[in-house]
Amino acid sequence: LLPWASSVFAPHYDRIRDLQQLPIGEVAHLQGVVTFADHAGKRFWVQDNTGAIAIDQDPQRYGLHGGESVNVSAKKTHAYIPYGGLNSVELTGFEVSVAETHLELLPPATASMRSLPEKEKIGIRVQFVGVVHQIARDSVGQNQIALGESGREIWAVIANTKGDLSRLLNARVRLVGVSESIYDQNGRPQTRHIWIQDSNDIHVEES
Repeated sequence: LLPWASSVFAPHYDRIRDLQQLPIGEVAHLQGVVTFADHAGKRFWVQDNTGAIAIDQDPQRYGLHGGESVNVSAKKTHAYIPYGGLNSVELTGFEVSVAETHLELLPPATASMRSLPEKEKIGIRVQFVGVVHQIARDSVGQNQIALGESGREIWAVIANTKGDLSRLLNARVRLVGVSESIYDQNGRPQTRHIWIQDSNDIHVEES
């Protein structure tokens, strides 16, 4: 095989889903849209049309906000573990930049307590409808709401709050955010959260 041919036919790892097959020690070059800039957790979520992943870099360092198109290059240092989803793929040596090409934000997937995204789709944007049972603050002072649906409950954390959230209590709301589930070694979910960038992503359907 000619030298130029080997590079032409070599596999390209430029989609988030490709991180599963990317050999350890190799560099992935990803492009996607920032769906949640987690300033408190010093990370941000990126989604393309194959999946989503949390990038353990402070979004403030790069001036990133939700909805921006971004390039991320990083080296894979840990094998993909099916029960952990794509977040089991550890990355290091990050290079992050705002993309020159604008990417459209994909429409959110419809989700419920019975149909939250599976492991392979952890971190994608979802649309969720439920009744607000509680309003509280988490350990770093961010507002969070407890949503009930089908006799179950999930907490949604709001990064940027505008206005008084007390109006949401006992209201049926429709929200858009990033769905994250953490699983144990047996594949059972241990914690589930929805991360909401802005309180404007919460709409009251019934007071």
